[in-house]
Amino acid sequence: MTTFRKNIPFAILVSLILCAAMDSTAQTITAPYTLTLSSKQPEFHVGSNVWITIVQTNTSNQVVECVYRGSSGVNNEYRYDVWDEEGKLAEKAIWPHMDTTPNDYHDCGINPGESSTDVIKLSRVYKLDRPGKYTVQVYRFFIGITDDQGNPLKVLSNSITITITG
Repeated sequence: MTTFRKNIPFAILVSLILCAAMDSTAQTITAPYTLTLSSKQPEFHVGSNVWITIVQTNTSNQVVECVYRGSSGVNNEYRYDVWDEEGKLAEKAIWPHMDTTPNDYHDCGINPGESSTDVIKLSRVYKLDRPGKYTVQVYRFFIGITDDQGNPLKVLSNSITITITG
């Protein structure tokens, strides 16, 4: 048997070890806070105000910002995604005379282990005027950490389901 053939299993073994080592050294980006989404009531009537609660909890050992920039019960620091039962994004709300410019700004910081709570009027962001079940998730960008593409880290909340009845 030639030396080349004898070394093929060895080369494969070395390649597998190197791949495993590279995978174990890859760092997972950890956000300095979590977002927990909830609603006091899971069911709303068509045309009623739909409110959700977002709790931002600092999981780091440093103060984390929790800026509020918004108006009329909507914090524009968060992005809101609402999907209908078919998995399509719900229609965004554009109401006559709707002021979409944030006119309220509050700077704040959350100490390690503490939380900040925002109560959001989701029906101001999305038209929830059709009966059905909707899946809601929010996210916020953390500017202090970037992903592999150099974008600010996107911190996702859990998803909740709300029902709109006729």
